[in-house]
Amino acid sequence: SAADSTTPHPLLIALHGAGGDESMFFEGYGAGCLKQLADRHGLIVVAPLTYMVMGNGAVFDGIVEAIGMNYSIDPKRIYVLGHSMGGGAAAGLAMQRPDTIAAVCCMAGTGRFNAGAKIPPVLLLAGELDPLIPASRIKDGADAAAKSGLPVEYREAKDYGHTLLVGAKLGEAVEWLVAHTRE
Repeated sequence: SAADSTTPHPLLIALHGAGGDESMFFEGYGAGCLKQLADRHGLIVVAPLTYMVMGNGAVFDGIVEAIGMNYSIDPKRIYVLGHSMGGGAAAGLAMQRPDTIAAVCCMAGTGRFNAGAKIPPVLLLAGELDPLIPASRIKDGADAAAKSGLPVEYREAKDYGHTLLVGAKLGEAVEWLVAHTRE
């Protein structure tokens, strides 16, 4: 619904995990509930191939610019959400583009945040039963980041593993993201 409006809308860039593709957030995770969440929150959602964005802030910039040519984007409300490998890519973008991104959510994935770095608020969601990226590993990284004064929050999803976590917690993740506006 945001695509039909000239009013500036928040932009959400959703990055899939390894082995996935651009359709994961629209058709796979949570049976495509991201479409309903986008309509509810007035989001423009883009889900590029994560491999193209990983470690490449210039590709991220190009995506934002290209979408901005066709849709009215609120530059203070650009969000990044990633699952697994996409979470690592999202964390990397938080480090590379802190002056562009309003908030980041990494689901079952994370990166290293350098102490003293400038980053937007980051939510790390971990699955209690995740054998691929254990919750303890994500929590340790979140604790170290928070201890160094970075705006990193950790949440653990009880009884969820690596992939089902996404559908179960996608609504919570989007609610958290849209509560942030870049200053």
